Amino acid sequence: MLPNKVYDVAKYVLQIVVPALVVLIAGIGALYGADVSKITALLTLLATFGGSVLGISSAVHQTKTSDEKEE
Repeated sequence: MLPNKVYDVAKYVLQIVVPALVVLIAGIGALYGADVSKITALLTLLATFGGSVLGISSAVHQTKTSDEKEE
């Protein structure tokens, strides 16, 4: 389970920074005529994987928290 601070930073990076970075790289590639599709695809895949892991971590945390409250 991730500490809250780590979770918050990872969530921010995956939801805000990575998508903005993908758009920036795609835009620069378009300006200079470079094929950046592999780089942007890799970043998108990593962000999707990270988001899935964070979602699972959050669900586990919420389940444990609700179980503790019931006891």
